[in-house]
Amino acid sequence: MPLDTFLTASGQEHIEPWHLHDTQTPLHYIVARIKGFTTDVATRNATPFLHRYLYRDHAPQCILSCFAANVLYANRTEANTAMVMRVLHSSVRELVDTEAGRVVATPAEKLARAQTLFLYQIIRLFDGDVILRAQGEKDMPLLQTWLGDLCRMRGHLGDLAEFENGVVRKQPPKIEWEVSARHDRSEYPCLPALRAVRGGSSPNLYEEPL
Repeated sequence: MPLDTFLTASGQEHIEPWHLHDTQTPLHYIVARIKGFTTDVATRNATPFLHRYLYRDHAPQCILSCFAANVLYANRTEANTAMVMRVLHSSVRELVDTEAGRVVATPAEKLARAQTLFLYQIIRLFDGDVILRAQGEKDMPLLQTWLGDLCRMRGHLGDLAEFENGVVRKQPPKIEWEVSARHDRSEYPCLPALRAVRGGSSPNLYEEPL
């Protein structure tokens, strides 16, 4: 759901600068929830759009670097902030330089790079640093391109899901977290972050396997 549509449905049709600082406004909640995704990754290794077991068997390098950067950012202090920001800048540039011109990538790799850049964008756009924000805005077209790639794959994933459902009916039922993980992989690419924000965090995303 687009931000303006959500705010209208919440009774806040017009956005004012002070809304961001009023804890009773939808805008304050949305921004606080999105900024909290960084801490979610650092402490739970999960967000409403990233299941903690999605990369358990194989974690692309960009995901590992993103996790490390989020942990450092969430635990930054006055003494180490400069080094944390240096790590963040290096991680983003490595991702962009490696993936921006890459033509051949598996669906899992496309998902990983989009999730990684999205998390970096949260830090850069909401940190409050004008230089970080400028860098983040510069990379927005790339993020939109990568999300577009995932959306175009969704139709193919839907066909595959129908085939898998037919096979699964002949097998013992999957445990809940595995079903949730498959759902996340197929649903996340075409959903705005605000859809997760509006509905809150699904308990399944944070539960341990049964």
